[in-house]
Amino acid sequence: MAEDLISFGAWVRLRRQALVVTREELASRVGCAEVTIRKIESDERKPSPQVAELLAHHLGLAADQRDLFVRVARGMIPVAQLPPAIPGAPVVSLPTAVLPSPEASLPSGTVTFLFTDIEGSTRRWEDQPDAMRAALVRHDAILRQAIVGNGGHIFKTIGDACCAAFASAPHALAAAIAGQRVLRAEDWGAIEPLKVRMALHTGTAEPQAGDYLGQPLNRVARLLSAGHGRQILLSLATHELVRDHIPNDATLRDLGSHRLKDLVRSEPIFQVNCADLTADFPPLHSLDARSTNLPAQVNALIGRMTEIAKVTELLDRSRLVTLTGPGGTGKTRLALQIGSELLDQYADGVWFIDLAPVSDPEQITSAIAQTLGIPESPNRPIREGIVSWLRERQTLLILDNCEQVIVGAADLVAELLRSMPKLSVLATSRIPLRIAAEHEYPVAPLGLPNPRMLPPLDQLSQYDAVALFIARARAVRIDFSVTNANASAVAEICIRLDGLPLAIELAAARIRLFSLDQLLSRLISARMQTLSGGARDLPASRPFGQRLIGAIACSRRHSSFCSHAWACLLVAGRLRQRRRCVEAPRTENKELRTENQAFRSQESEVRIPKNQCTAGRTLCSPEPANTHQALRSQKSRVRSQQTKNQEPGTKNLRHHPVTMSPNHLVKVHLVTSSRCHLVRKPSS
Repeated sequence: MAEDLISFGAWVRLRRQALVVTREELASRVGCAEVTIRKIESDERKPSPQVAELLAHHLGLAADQRDLFVRVARGMIPVAQLPPAIPGAPVVSLPTAVLPSPEASLPSGTVTFLFTDIEGSTRRWEDQPDAMRAALVRHDAILRQAIVGNGGHIFKTIGDACCAAFASAPHALAAAIAGQRVLRAEDWGAIEPLKVRMALHTGTAEPQAGDYLGQPLNRVARLLSAGHGRQILLSLATHELVRDHIPNDATLRDLGSHRLKDLVRSEPIFQVNCADLTADFPPLHSLDARSTNLPAQVNALIGRMTEIAKVTELLDRSRLVTLTGPGGTGKTRLALQIGSELLDQYADGVWFIDLAPVSDPEQITSAIAQTLGIPESPNRPIREGIVSWLRERQTLLILDNCEQVIVGAADLVAELLRSMPKLSVLATSRIPLRIAAEHEYPVAPLGLPNPRMLPPLDQLSQYDAVALFIARARAVRIDFSVTNANASAVAEICIRLDGLPLAIELAAARIRLFSLDQLLSRLISARMQTLSGGARDLPASRPFGQRLIGAIACSRRHSSFCSHAWACLLVAGRLRQRRRCVEAPRTENKELRTENQAFRSQESEVRIPKNQCTAGRTLCSPEPANTHQALRSQKSRVRSQQTKNQEPGTKNLRHHPVTMSPNHLVKVHLVTSSRCHLVRKPSS
């Protein structure tokens, strides 16, 4: 069979069939869902680098060809450089119409990008693979002629998608119009005419290794995904450059501002209308037109690409995924990003329900009903209304902060999943829901450099924790930059904060007040109060933010012990502000007894390895010396209250010191952010 393929997915499919391997078998070997293999073979999804490496191995490529395969899979080089899909078949050169332009001629500086793809190509490849292959060759030849004929350069092709760069915005617009006219007039024979959508955006970019990277490409890609077949869309930047140079038979129609997936701000979008081209299209595929309440993100997500890919893949094969981890690791932000990525896959919407304000399990259904717009009726239980509304809808629910009401959330999710086959749930919680359908995904802190072997300056920002600090620092100080002189301080700050996104954002906000060395010295001296303040919408000034700061300070003060115990403290249970530092006796008055019962209800038992315990070690965050004096005074007041209320014939209970015994199972009392105590578990 002639190897004239230009589709990476088709290459994978032919290779798999030649090896007599089913999709299910290949998915099992690679460790992914069968639907993921199907989407790769239909060019609907690009595999991650890790999945691509496994595919190369299980598709029988030689070791020296696997890196080449990964680069092709990621769209860095054309499929033409791969060996024949069918082992032993002769290598046939691809038509020149599909090869990218030479790197030396790629424009730089202000560049207008033209992106194109075919609407509904996945279904076409499934139904008519042979006819689609022949049609795609003609499609590429038409686009190349239109692009190159107007001074453009094709720098990448991914399946049926084409990416071109122009030094002139009017020339890019002329290429788009010319391409649409020829595609519309082409006789496609037995196959249904190809409907190609196009998008143009202008920004500053420099070619790197035959490709472009940066924000302009993200924006034009999202603009393209909002369009329809045969539609040409322009961003505001391109509109401003072409509005005085449009052809006489063309006009520009303002479609208004739209929120696009992954983009922080809304984008004004314009449509190109020509007399001989289609002018009427359905509403754009923007976030505004979809069923969702996902909040717009004020900052772009830094890193987490691997996590997004893995959780998305988990949701392909499981209907419940729980993101777990201690507070401050970015579970909510990650969940929102995943929801945005999956908008196209859920026809009836992606809905975000914040359970942080919910303290009563009975209020969970009300929170969900209010988000979905389900009216409450006295004649029907609200839970029944939710089940009825969701039963036939393909929906993704994002339940945030489930640890607030973990038992109630687990029971409700289990019931909903049993009743609704099309429902999927993405939950965030410090602890898993522990129900049968659950797939747990622990969210780790951001990647950190090795402090003993710092990478070169140009590679330091490749670590997500450092990249986040730099981005947030530049938001408060426009002239901030990382140099050889301060690179080690930036890395050390991120390491001191354990790579926690929330803590890093709080630290970066202090750059307007402190130099890097001053900020680092304050963190080293455990003055974690330095992190308070910052942006008003960050949770630093809220109880949780203060408790997080206290926990980090605690771990830094006693790193020999807390390197193990700190995570236990954060996950042990819901943090509550407490004023009690010692256990009150049973003989205390009613007010003290009531508070003591509430205090005990928040306790959690954790086992600390024997070799991690030190006798007499007090676990606390740094505080002024007078804090200890205040603690002693408080103990004295409690003892005085005990004596006053002691019943005749009773014996005072001894208050154990706030220390740890090496061999004890201890009970962790999660108290105020300024102080965490490990108290011996009283003997029964």
